[in-house]
Amino acid sequence: MLISFPFLPEPNAVTGYELAALAEVAKLDDCESVHGTYPLSYQRSWHGGIHLHPQTIGQPVRAIADGTVVAYRLAGTAVEEGQDNGFVLLKHETETGNGRPITFYSLYMHLANTKDIGHEKDKSRSVMIPLLRQPGSADIVADGKTKVYRKDILGYCGKMYGHTMIHFEIFMVNDDFNAYFNHTQLGKETVSTDGDAELWGDCYFVIPAGGRLYDKTHTATGSTEKRLFVRVSYDKGSKTTTVWQDEGKDKTPTLIPYQDVQSGYVESDYEYNLYKTATDRYPACPSAGYELLRFGRVIGPDKDKLSKEQSVNWQPIVYAPGKLGYVDLSAANILKLSDADFPSFMGWTKISEGDSVFANDGICDIKAILDVLAEAEKAGAKNPGETHDSLAPYLQNNEVTRKKLRGLICESPTEWDKAGNATRYARLLKPGEHYDGNPDGYKKFLDFVEKFQFWDKTGLPTKIWHFHPLAFIEQFRTCRWLSEKEFKQFLPKMVLRGMGGKAAWEAVPKPNADEKTNPVFTIHRIPLNKTFRKYGINTPYRMAAFFGNSIQETQWWSKLHENNKAAWYYPWDGRGFLQLTHIYNYITYWKFRGRKIDVIIENKLKMAQGAAEKKRENSFLTDSVSGVTTQMKEWRELVGTNNPDMENSSDAADSAGVYWAWISMARYADGTINIERCKIPTSSGEKIYYRSEAFWKASASVNLPGVINQPYDHRLNGFIDRCVPWAQALAVLTDMRFPNVNGVLELDYPEGHEPRREK
Repeated sequence: MLISFPFLPEPNAVTGYELAALAEVAKLDDCESVHGTYPLSYQRSWHGGIHLHPQTIGQPVRAIADGTVVAYRLAGTAVEEGQDNGFVLLKHETETGNGRPITFYSLYMHLANTKDIGHEKDKSRSVMIPLLRQPGSADIVADGKTKVYRKDILGYCGKMYGHTMIHFEIFMVNDDFNAYFNHTQLGKETVSTDGDAELWGDCYFVIPAGGRLYDKTHTATGSTEKRLFVRVSYDKGSKTTTVWQDEGKDKTPTLIPYQDVQSGYVESDYEYNLYKTATDRYPACPSAGYELLRFGRVIGPDKDKLSKEQSVNWQPIVYAPGKLGYVDLSAANILKLSDADFPSFMGWTKISEGDSVFANDGICDIKAILDVLAEAEKAGAKNPGETHDSLAPYLQNNEVTRKKLRGLICESPTEWDKAGNATRYARLLKPGEHYDGNPDGYKKFLDFVEKFQFWDKTGLPTKIWHFHPLAFIEQFRTCRWLSEKEFKQFLPKMVLRGMGGKAAWEAVPKPNADEKTNPVFTIHRIPLNKTFRKYGINTPYRMAAFFGNSIQETQWWSKLHENNKAAWYYPWDGRGFLQLTHIYNYITYWKFRGRKIDVIIENKLKMAQGAAEKKRENSFLTDSVSGVTTQMKEWRELVGTNNPDMENSSDAADSAGVYWAWISMARYADGTINIERCKIPTSSGEKIYYRSEAFWKASASVNLPGVINQPYDHRLNGFIDRCVPWAQALAVLTDMRFPNVNGVLELDYPEGHEPRREK
């Protein structure tokens, strides 16, 4: 699932895009105005989204994910001065795991009218999607067919209440909501089972009250007083364990700090060292041990290769301020979850009108919401009719309450359905209310409201599930599972091959991109996604480094076996997505998977490898003389197989993940990305490609480790070739822009290339 915010970060000359993107989250979070908080609006009305201000003048509003236009209004002028009713409603269909499709919608309301934006030829309009470059109109258009892609420009912020802003909303319809969230823990006050095996994001562990604690020697030292909620997260190789103590029903868990007030326990390089730790601790099957160390449970095909006694997983937790104890996370009474489960102890709360929190007339009972949040006594809102003006700043600025608001997932009628206006606003005619005795004013008010409504053109039910949109994006951004349509975008249309005057500029053959026939799509996409999840290839920079190398290594997704009979190392030549090569690498992989290798045969094969390497001749390696067994030959073929019926057809992907882990490729991929724009003469004239030292080091670790610290050494095979899919992956995965001819970071896509999209 690829998703981003409606405003993209600007590059920071010092810290680069990565920190700029993190800062953008904070800035967007701070831009929820008091006249547009979630879930409250003026007059205590339900408000299904938030109001966001642009960060810079003329900052475009962009699609948050790939999708389809449901409906739009390209307004020619404002409804009246300072009031814009232009909008785009998108439908998004993607995946978060194997068998985990998700459908949701995003709404961008109060987009600027065409008069304020300018003419179609103006730069501001020329970069918008073609559908929205046409002349403005007051009409609402039901579309249902126009494709949009993440980061596509939908327009610019218009105005409402005189403020430059958009109303931004994310919601799901009930059938889609239930189909997806029935796999999660959402709505369950008490966690009683492990979470979904299609996990993503951070991992969580629920340690029961009275759970045993141990010291480093695994000697029992005591037990937990209350139930503990443990979160394990990773960042650039470091593992952070954060612990909260359960304070009981409807009470916020209390953070147990390790050092300062907000800290967890940090283990530097824990993730970078996972391969070695797994092989040391779990020799019977390091593959299963690797999952225990990362997830606290084994979810892959090797889950039965460790006995209960072999599966012990001692990990440190903070059980009291500044104090560490050890627990066996593999214990049956410790529950294992992830962000995919939306656990209640992390603030996720499911609320529907059936809970009597929201009235059927669409009016939000402020006191009832405060009761749900357990904050009424702090607000002093004893009267359900207390004005929004006094409560909105409180709800927005109180950190504890604001966090709870962000976790609310609420079912309520949409505010954009004019059929519900009579019920929704009838209270305004009651004695003492705004339009008491003023029916003409009330009618004028309804006429004004209807100029913004459009729901009858969507074909959607009026009762929907709303999310705090920034919380939704922040949560799902940690899921990097790629749907078929997302996956296809990583393959460039044009590539470079060779160096200097011999470089070729050529089109990738069409069959390579055929998702119906190419085994990379039909067989290997899901195993690749599982590989990314298992081995932590789950950040944009890491995924870009993987795709940049694997797409080149597999000749643009055309073959998984080098099959070079002339190579001195044949038949132990390259197979899989990172082209596992040489006897000792194949054996290392098999041992990692817990496959038994006879020591005598292993030694004989290694001797054959040494002789072949010395003579640079493959006669020593032929199957008839090397001593390889029939079982080994089958295993070897599995690494490059396209046969879906083979029991281990996932080995092509998994072997690449293991190789990634044992050479610690993530350590290099995590480096700062300083993009250089480079020129190269080709058979079709001068072409542009992009490179960075961090990607060089990641590529060298795979292909020629001896030149890791010698940037752009010509001995590294096909580095420029690798740079093309690497840059393409950065464009698909990240929010960064590429330098133009003047070095200005303004290009959304690599120069000279076009995205691979559906027509």
